[in-house]
Amino acid sequence: MPRTTDTLAKEIDALGLLQEHVESARRLIRDFETRLGVVRDRLVADDLSVKNGRHFFVEVEAEGRTVRAVKDMPRLAALLGSETFLRIARVNLVDIDRHLTGEQKEQVLDVSRSETRAITLHKRV
Repeated sequence: MPRTTDTLAKEIDALGLLQEHVESARRLIRDFETRLGVVRDRLVADDLSVKNGRHFFVEVEAEGRTVRAVKDMPRLAALLGSETFLRIARVNLVDIDRHLTGEQKEQVLDVSRSETRAITLHKRV
């Protein structure tokens, strides 16, 4: 087994000690999210109020979200002009994969690959 520097060895050991806390925290977060789901499911759909526990309370507030989508792409392109439209338009790469051949994709796509290293931490025995 290759020898590691003292500072790297200390960092590895510190990482190992933290890993135990991280796994415990993940379990707590899963439990919290499960219990939050139970509370959310028990609330009446239009109930906007404060609900009390013995030591904590929850405020139930209305929350909304606006979803927007382009409904007329050709009209949008005409309004923006082709130069602006081509500069800001987004295309899903999966759609390109569905509609173009491999040779056609080579003409229009720039493909690069980045490499990373996977680090797996193990406790020494």
